[in-house]
Amino acid sequence: MILRGPDNSFLSGLFIRGFLLALLIMLMAQPSATSEIDPLESSIDSPETFLPESEIGNIRIRSFEDRYLRQVREETPLRETALVSGEKLVFSVRFGPLRAGEATLEFSEALDQRNRPVYRIQSRAQSNSFVSSFYRVDDHIESLIDRDYLTPVHFEKHLREGKYESDRVVKMDQDNHFAIYEGGEIYEMPPRAHDVLSAFYYVRAMKMAVGDTLRLSSHSDKKNYPIDVIVHRKEKVKVPAGEFNCFVIEPKVSSSALFNSKGKLWIWITDDERRIPVLMKSEIPVGSIDAVLTRLEGRPDRN
Repeated sequence: MILRGPDNSFLSGLFIRGFLLALLIMLMAQPSATSEIDPLESSIDSPETFLPESEIGNIRIRSFEDRYLRQVREETPLRETALVSGEKLVFSVRFGPLRAGEATLEFSEALDQRNRPVYRIQSRAQSNSFVSSFYRVDDHIESLIDRDYLTPVHFEKHLREGKYESDRVVKMDQDNHFAIYEGGEIYEMPPRAHDVLSAFYYVRAMKMAVGDTLRLSSHSDKKNYPIDVIVHRKEKVKVPAGEFNCFVIEPKVSSSALFNSKGKLWIWITDDERRIPVLMKSEIPVGSIDAVLTRLEGRPDRN
């Protein structure tokens, strides 16, 4: 959904920690709080198995699919140019004046466990040798997304941050609107719910103009969150990867394990059909975090 005009009253978006984590700040992330939402009773024996579909459900699903697919295609006219298989983005991450490490985002074609064609998004963040000497970070997040709807069917994250370790695997049943966690817990999620990685790539494929608010739904860590991304202005920026004309966008943050209403995040994303994120700046209570694009690989149009 796109809302235009300066007079719109924007919803206070609850922005998931992992979305920021995937972009640039996994080096400074804190463990998420335990959800207080009760899971639904599981009707499956394994998280590898999806819920059965009745004939009535199939009719309902086809109706939703037709409507959602039309809306998705209208919202994401840049999918062919922004989402290019083989693309790899490499960022240098700084915490204030300190070089903290490197983060990467990779986009490729793959097959899911049902042998269906999907896109694979991978994010990796690693601290450099200096930071690792007192706080080692090696985080990996992966999402498999449907090629038509650009919504996730599988999500996993593996966090190694100091002494903290966390592993999570989630199956996203988009037909029945359930997130199925490893171990059998099932949580309801809104239609077309995104995870932390698919949300960012969906925004890249969307049409946008200064003054727009881009609105998505998401599910993360057993909770549902609305996402609002405001398109503020255009600017030209120079980073190690080159000089780019960009939109400046702001994800609205009101609840996060790391960021709260006092913190802000700005992303400079190219205003051409590639929609490449080249610079990210954030303010947090203990300082600031910047990520700059140092290398762009795997695109025939990278120059």
